[in-house]
Amino acid sequence: MRQYGRMFDTAEIHPETQPEFSGIAGGDEALSLLRAGLDRLRSEERAGWSQGARSDRVLEIAHIVERLHAELVRAVEVWDANGDYATDGSLSATAWLAHRMPSTRATAARLVSVARLTRRSERVEKDLAAGAITVNHAEQIARVIKNREDIFTTHGDSLVDAAENLGPEPFRDAATKWRACADDRVGDLDDPHDTSRNELVLSPTLGGASLRGWFNTAASVEIMNLLDSYDHPEPVRGEIPPHSRAQRRAAALYTLLFGDRRLAVKNVDVTIDATTMVGHWPTDLRDARCDVEGYGPVPCSLIRSWLTEAVLRRVMTADGEVLDLGRGTRFASTAQKRALRHRDGGCVVPDCARPARWTDAHHVVAYVGGGPTDLDGLALVCRRHHHKLDHGWTLTRSPEGTWEFNRPADPWATRGPP
Repeated sequence: MRQYGRMFDTAEIHPETQPEFSGIAGGDEALSLLRAGLDRLRSEERAGWSQGARSDRVLEIAHIVERLHAELVRAVEVWDANGDYATDGSLSATAWLAHRMPSTRATAARLVSVARLTRRSERVEKDLAAGAITVNHAEQIARVIKNREDIFTTHGDSLVDAAENLGPEPFRDAATKWRACADDRVGDLDDPHDTSRNELVLSPTLGGASLRGWFNTAASVEIMNLLDSYDHPEPVRGEIPPHSRAQRRAAALYTLLFGDRRLAVKNVDVTIDATTMVGHWPTDLRDARCDVEGYGPVPCSLIRSWLTEAVLRRVMTADGEVLDLGRGTRFASTAQKRALRHRDGGCVVPDCARPARWTDAHHVVAYVGGGPTDLDGLALVCRRHHHKLDHGWTLTRSPEGTWEFNRPADPWATRGPP
């Protein structure tokens, strides 16, 4: 069995000798020792060290970071299981972590998925705590067992065995093979025509979008056969390599979806600020806007190319204020909702990532209390937070434009009518 993190040599601290935790800024002994150690590391001048010494230091710090990451998973496991993230109105553990940790939402989601894996699997929990597997191993396990949890319950030992005996990189291949075997077993157990587990996720990424999906056996065969019917392998033309099969399948999918419509008129909503529109480099990237609704930021040159072939509904902004809603503004309420979607993007509650399509226009000052129905007096909030606002929670906007979501002074106010 491979052990990870054995270079992390520290004195064992027993729970019965731990001082009472008093918060991150308080006097917790374990965290105080960690901070003191980090201060000493920061004071090291390693320029004069030998190459071997610097290499050893890199590995030592990496092992310590790994063990701290495992401890973070253990802390999140209990915190998530008890729903502690909901005490201040957060809708999910991922949203809470993404808002408060120095990380992306994807990183927070992986952390939560690993924590829930350790809660599901006692063996994974013990291996991670003992250093028999790394957090990266656990992340890969959590990824491949998604939608295959029942198979993991009965056939998960082989997956964990591989994690214990392989490094994170070779384990990637083993995990992929396990997933293939699990899908075979799912096909044996489930109706091959059952569509209840089918899913398709389109996620905007840097420079494009990632398409990820899962389909039942019958649908998978039909989709692959249809795509491959458009597949035309290319000969090697000198130094120009042929397109890969993945590239050819992507082209086939695009042809199936659009065909000759690729030249048709595009109807999109674009939010672009005045500085970007004229081609100036933004002085503050937080103020720069060149976004396609539902996708996100795009190169301004793409918008310019569309101008010759597309009908654009423009939302022009300057200093964050809506100036021109363009065409399609016959009804004021429709224009306000479009403006709110572009201004707020989604639910404005700080730790909520619900998209605009899941939100309502909320009066910051209640309409029955005299609140106006205009852009300055409206904000997008999701249904869950809208319900809380109807039961005592408050939403306020600072002069800088940031939002605060506060619980009511009277906790009984959060309860609905009996």
